[in-house]
Amino acid sequence: AKDAIVKYGSMELTSATNKMENVIDGISLNLKDTGAVNVKVERDDAAVNTNIKAFVDAYNSVIETVNTYTKSSEDGAAALSGDSATRSMISRMRGVIGDEYTISTYQTLSQLGITTSRKGTLEIDQKKLDKALEDDFEAVSTMFLGNDTQTGMMDEMLVILDDYHKNGGTYDRRIDQLEYSNKQIVEDREKLDERMEAKTLYLRNYYAKMDSQIAQMNQTQSMLVSMLM
Repeated sequence: AKDAIVKYGSMELTSATNKMENVIDGISLNLKDTGAVNVKVERDDAAVNTNIKAFVDAYNSVIETVNTYTKSSEDGAAALSGDSATRSMISRMRGVIGDEYTISTYQTLSQLGITTSRKGTLEIDQKKLDKALEDDFEAVSTMFLGNDTQTGMMDEMLVILDDYHKNGGTYDRRIDQLEYSNKQIVEDREKLDERMEAKTLYLRNYYAKMDSQIAQMNQTQSMLVSMLM
């Protein structure tokens, strides 16, 4: 058995297996036969569209969940109504969505056809997004992902999510506090149950003795009445 050999331009590349990783940046070659092969690399607009839609869906899911648990009604306030941490998180996320990113020729989401509805969720104008990808694919990518010197929109969004959700973040600390409080409540209830049981036994004994004394008093009273008669 010999190493696999691939001639790429003026270079001769070898591999101990028939799979070559990153011969071309980001591409793997699976060698199945000898001969000349033309490799055509094209961008995958469908995958990019899918990823952008997944981001929009995830953002909308967060907004809708927050709206559900912060709204008040005639039946009373929701669980997170008036919660400052939740308001702060949503405010920061909306700031990222509405910000301008000067690292790209596309500087706002609205230029890509992604706009904010009255409910705070995002909507996609698919035709406008497709045109932006066709006209300047790299600019769309740069606005989302940044480049070697500047951060993009997703970097800014991840910073916010890490602040709240990553280990040691705001919500993780609050979850820890709530779990500790729940544990304390369980312990307090167990102690209260023990005190209530002890109090119950005490009262039973107390009233049993009282009943016994009353019975003796009634017996004495009966004896005195019979003597007087």
